Amino acid sequence: MVDHVILVSDSGFTKTARAVAARLGYLAIHPNITKSELAEVLNERFAMSVKMTEINLVTANFTTAFVEGVTAAFRLATDGDEAMFIRSDGTNLVLAKDFELKAASEAFAKEGLKDPASLMASEAYERDFDVPTLVRPTHEGERLHVLLTDGTSEVVAPLETLDIKTLVSATDTAKGNLTNIGNFGGHPFASGQSQIGNSPANFVVVDTSGGAKMMFRFQYEAGKKAKPARKRAANKGSRGKNRK
Repeated sequence: MVDHVILVSDSGFTKTARAVAARLGYLAIHPNITKSELAEVLNERFAMSVKMTEINLVTANFTTAFVEGVTAAFRLATDGDEAMFIRSDGTNLVLAKDFELKAASEAFAKEGLKDPASLMASEAYERDFDVPTLVRPTHEGERLHVLLTDGTSEVVAPLETLDIKTLVSATDTAKGNLTNIGNFGGHPFASGQSQIGNSPANFVVVDTSGGAKMMFRFQYEAGKKAKPARKRAANKGSRGKNRK
């Protein structure tokens, strides 16, 4: 199946021929067309939409499996200021916020696949997103555990459930405009500029043997749209509670 057809003539097309081609959905050009003109006509056919989506963690609450001797006095022990998910032997496995952000990103992406239109809505938006409850969560094949302490003794407890709440912010959808095309080392490429939030973004698309690759370069202040008053839960265990 062919999505786009470009007709090229070294002698040029007449006005009538170009009109007929356009009516049939074809693009008729002369091989000596300038890069700026080609970029303009390609923008009409291959317009690309750009949207910046940001996920901010709001709260993370957990329950643990029953552990003998653990009471309501036990709280989550942290590694410095950071909460850490650990292995059953107590060694560090992954920062809690890193695991939670990755889980939230994957869950949000899955939701977007079910309804891509809402994910790529033209207007900017900000909304709460709750990750479906994770039951006996794992990381790299390891069951996640937490280190609990009552100030005197410490206990390693396996996570039973993990509930993550996030705030998702997105910029307006912007059209990416091609400004230049060419060939580098035998690989066709196209470059252009778009707008992400209030900042211009430069991008390059290159056709490689492994498929099309794209790179964006822009400045964006992460966390700008997060609600500063909303912080991680500070109830039992700093991030959740122990359940018997």
